[in-house]
Amino acid sequence: SSGINAEWPLRPGGTGLLGLPGDYSSPNRFVRAVALLKFMRKARNTEEAVTQTLHLLNAADIVRGVSNFNVRYPGKDDRMDHSQHTYWSVIKDLSRGCFYYRGYVDVSWKRLCFDELPPYTAFAPVEGEFMGSFTSAKEVLQPLNEETSFVKTDKDEL
Repeated sequence: SSGINAEWPLRPGGTGLLGLPGDYSSPNRFVRAVALLKFMRKARNTEEAVTQTLHLLNAADIVRGVSNFNVRYPGKDDRMDHSQHTYWSVIKDLSRGCFYYRGYVDVSWKRLCFDELPPYTAFAPVEGEFMGSFTSAKEVLQPLNEETSFVKTDKDEL
């Protein structure tokens, strides 16, 4: 045991880590996104643009529990803990008419293109089971030898 027993005050709006580099306050997440946009490689096509946007959104995610605040409801003595977090993320691909989304629990990205919509009113759930968002890589495993290398050598493809 290190003997350190620190308590961290709960603050609203992502400011519980205020002062630490990369805290979850809106201004810091905005500045981080601007910096990433400035320095990331320009996408060569729509697929790369969507992939880069996915990663950019990941950098702005708020993890459940790091931005807590207590709310007292009128007429109630109990305090209720609430957590601000990224409930879902959305990307709109206007060039192809597609909509990408993921929830907090089911982190797999889904795509829905408008030309695929059924001719009736429908909905798509945002959340699913956590383990349901993973796919097994067992079927794509390949033996590693001199002909098959997992290291890309073309700098433009990295």
